[in-house]
Amino acid sequence: MQPVRNFCMVEVKSGYDELCTTIELMDGEAAKLPDPKAEGYYNLVWFNYTDYKNPSDDPHREIVRVTALEGSLLKLRRGEEGIVASTKNAPGRIYKLILSFTKAAYEELVNGRHGIITGNTFGNERGDDATDFQFLRESSTQVASGEASFIASGSNNTASGFCSFASGSGNTASGLGSHSEGRSNTSSGMSSHSEGYFTSASGLSSHAEGQSCQAPGSSSHAEGFQTISQGNYSHAEGTHTSALGPYSHTEGLGATARLKGEHAFASGYITDYGDAQLSRLSLCGFTQDGIPSEIFISPPSDRIVLEDNLAAGFCARITAHTSGNLADAAFFEIKGLITRGAGASSVQLFTCLKTVIHKASSSWDANFAADTVNGALILRVTGETAKTVRWVSVVEMYKIR
Repeated sequence: MQPVRNFCMVEVKSGYDELCTTIELMDGEAAKLPDPKAEGYYNLVWFNYTDYKNPSDDPHREIVRVTALEGSLLKLRRGEEGIVASTKNAPGRIYKLILSFTKAAYEELVNGRHGIITGNTFGNERGDDATDFQFLRESSTQVASGEASFIASGSNNTASGFCSFASGSGNTASGLGSHSEGRSNTSSGMSSHSEGYFTSASGLSSHAEGQSCQAPGSSSHAEGFQTISQGNYSHAEGTHTSALGPYSHTEGLGATARLKGEHAFASGYITDYGDAQLSRLSLCGFTQDGIPSEIFISPPSDRIVLEDNLAAGFCARITAHTSGNLADAAFFEIKGLITRGAGASSVQLFTCLKTVIHKASSSWDANFAADTVNGALILRVTGETAKTVRWVSVVEMYKIR
């Protein structure tokens, strides 16, 4: 709603033509008026006070919009509410401005279907059943333009998505059912949520919070400082972390998770993000014979593909058991070192140390190998003929690039 004052009338210092948009008030008069920076834009009636004590009697009366108050200077938009701007400089006449309840102020207050726009009214293209309570906007697009959208407070916000919500300063909620709050945030994904400062939630049902965080992945979550959750269902937290693979998770300082389901942690980096970190992945699968079979991050084909110029010490723990008989079980621990130079064919696996904690059958086994076709570290497991053996392994990799 526009600001109000009782008995608020101010005198203009001199005359002005119909084009002038900055006018000066008599000394001390500016203190009577609301400050547009604090309370929003508002309308005044400008009239010839010498000849017409009642503004409605002046044929050249005019409604103007106050956009700034700087000392004794008023900055105006002329000819508001359909009234043509006119000269206010008749010789020997005193001109005054009065803060009164105009038609535009009334419409802002009672317009229930399109909601309430407070402050300046340019930018009135509200959507059906939308509500806009912000007090200031710098562009006509900064409005609750989406159907059933809602701007709760603040300034320079845009809620253009259906049933979207925005509050704070300079936020944009353009996705269907999206929510943006804080400062300079954007929610463009359907059902997305951005908050904090300069965050972006562009993925379906994504969430970005903190400062300069991005959540482009569907159902992803980025939080902290300059994090990104690019993979679908990924989660990035901390500082300068990147969750690029689907279902991945990063934390700490500078960690990067490129693979599906990878969990990466770093407390720092040497020269580049992700060049010194711990990564954890799980592999799973089953066997039904005594032939060595590869198990994967997510069957049937996701592998631990390595980056170029990488050395990784790893420690893997492998558990197995047969379906329907938990007594038929096994547990192995394997430690090793693998490297990759330039390209997939450069992958090299060094001697591994394997400890067999227990295995139900002598034929059961687990071994790592270097995959020079895909540039990956792979795990092959061997079960037993005519038995369905289920396998899982958690691999911890200590990576340095």
